[in-house]
Amino acid sequence: MKNNLSAKAAKLFDSLPWPGPDNEAWRRTHLERLLPKGTLDAAAASPPPGTSLIDASKLSPAGAQDAETCFVRIITSAGCPQSIYVSEEARATGVKAFWESAENFPAGLEALENHLFHNPDRVQAWHWRNTPGAAIVQIPKGACLNKPILIEETLSADGKNLFSAPHVHIEAGGGSEAEIIWSLHASEASLQGQRPVVNAGITGTAEANSKLRVTLRQKLKGEMIFFLNNLFQAERDALVLFMESHTGSSLVKTHTSAILDGEGSEIRLNGLYLAGKDQHIDIGTLQDHRAPRAVSDALYKGAVYPGGWSVYQGLIQVQHDAAKTDAYLTNNNLLLGDGARADSLPQLNILTDDVKCSHGSTSGKLDSAQLFYLQSRGFPPVEAERALTEGFLAETLKNLRGHAAELLHTDLELALKAGTVWADG
Repeated sequence: MKNNLSAKAAKLFDSLPWPGPDNEAWRRTHLERLLPKGTLDAAAASPPPGTSLIDASKLSPAGAQDAETCFVRIITSAGCPQSIYVSEEARATGVKAFWESAENFPAGLEALENHLFHNPDRVQAWHWRNTPGAAIVQIPKGACLNKPILIEETLSADGKNLFSAPHVHIEAGGGSEAEIIWSLHASEASLQGQRPVVNAGITGTAEANSKLRVTLRQKLKGEMIFFLNNLFQAERDALVLFMESHTGSSLVKTHTSAILDGEGSEIRLNGLYLAGKDQHIDIGTLQDHRAPRAVSDALYKGAVYPGGWSVYQGLIQVQHDAAKTDAYLTNNNLLLGDGARADSLPQLNILTDDVKCSHGSTSGKLDSAQLFYLQSRGFPPVEAERALTEGFLAETLKNLRGHAAELLHTDLELALKAGTVWADG
């Protein structure tokens, strides 16, 4: 099935319009209103990048410092590989980490076609049409990695690269345990008035009794546009923990599908986001229960500044054969002043009996009593507001450990310090 995904995506892209307000999933993210005319058409017409691998048998000096803290380190730019480091320990364990062009995707990725193109839109088809390839991580059966796998995507903001479609594909073998951290950021060069688009994706399969942790750090420049479509599939008694953090980009639109195919499987989705002035963030999740006795949980929290707008759309779907499902969905938002907007739309679609499912959402301002208490203890008003906001959002990081926890706590702290408008001021 060589290049089957790309070929099908190209046909879909040509047959579909850009999603508009008539598409419920995009109704609150009206691209024609949020973006200058022709932005997406210009990006879609950008020539694809080259796919030649820069051979790097040794890490760069910065990478060498990470050798003690990671099993594997993959660096890509505009979705294409720049360097790949696989430690001797990883090789001995049987871990495979490589980059593969779209023409030669592994069978495990091609096998997800039916899931990937279920009710697709043009943005999703665009990703698969134009992605040059994917960073592939394959964890063998029974392998338990005690250090993370680091993947870094850098978009060179030189005014030339208007589009990037990076992809990460993970296969966790039965009984294995692994952690992947994917960081996306832009170089410090000027964008020269351009609005580059990053249209990214993650696919991951967790075989029976495996544990897969995946963390995504999106720290792109404020002028950039970020789309993300993820798919995680858990087999019998497998556990998938996914965390996404969005502290960059002027426009963010994501969707994560969690497919619980195996009896006793478990998937937990967590996310945090900051929507500053003139930023629009739209997060979507699907917890799709297809087997009995599976557990899922989604917890997403956001902080919205005046002039910012966040949207969260979450769905718990329980199929006919998924009795004894245990599923929860929560979205909480802080409104950091007048003019901040947060739309929260949690939904249930239950097609069987004997299940435990619930959802909830809240949107509100910082607690004035807590602010008063911190200020009475010597906190300046801005620092008190920042501390409460950080504590509110940090709950989403509860499933992280080690290096991932340190990175995201630092990202959150830096992003909040960069905020200039707070509640009541």
